[in-house]
Amino acid sequence: MIVNEALLRDIQMTDPIGKRLTWTNDSLGYEIIGVVEDYYFLSLEEEVQPMLLTINQAETGPLSYALVKVDGQHIPEAIADLKSVWRTLAPDKPFDYSFLEEDIAVQYESYQRWMRMMLLSAGIAILIACLGLFGLAGITTLNKTKEIGIRKIFGANAAVIFIMLNKRYLILASIAYLLAIPFSIYVIQKWLSNFHYAIDINWWWLVAILILLNLIATIAVGYHSINAARMNPVKSLKYE
Repeated sequence: MIVNEALLRDIQMTDPIGKRLTWTNDSLGYEIIGVVEDYYFLSLEEEVQPMLLTINQAETGPLSYALVKVDGQHIPEAIADLKSVWRTLAPDKPFDYSFLEEDIAVQYESYQRWMRMMLLSAGIAILIACLGLFGLAGITTLNKTKEIGIRKIFGANAAVIFIMLNKRYLILASIAYLLAIPFSIYVIQKWLSNFHYAIDINWWWLVAILILLNLIATIAVGYHSINAARMNPVKSLKYE
């Protein structure tokens, strides 16, 4: 048999090559001829379990399936050859196959569906927020038309006007972000806790999201700010 490292840790065995391992009372066991590194044969939600590999049908039963590595450039030919070999090994069982990447995708299909729903919901929420910012910025710009004209007469350039009109929204967006961060981290950690093997939340992600959030807010209100900054101050002062 071939065993993995998790099994050796579980039974606290060292130098296993050549030793015998028994898992039934009426068996003399089988010689360990190799050890493989731990690999994921279950979902990443679970820890790597102890595993042994043997082709002894007296212990494992008749052949049900096999994992075969094939050349990706000649898949049709490989499937035809496998079908021929399968008819020789198990003529009483139908030949059926699937690709490993498809089987792995099925394991995480529910998570992928959930992530698509969250992405769509987040996109709709951002769109609604941007429309609200766009309208609010338009009202604010109209109310400050004369102020903008006076500031331009006294030497304020387009950059100063742009910052004046956008500063409020960037501050509000940053405050909203800081309020949402604790809840977001809690939800993410709760979700990642479902996996035995999970990534860590890096601080630079939070900074990148803050920058992206402010960039979206700036774009949403930028249209009115740019128009106000480029407006002729004479027209601004005549505005009623």
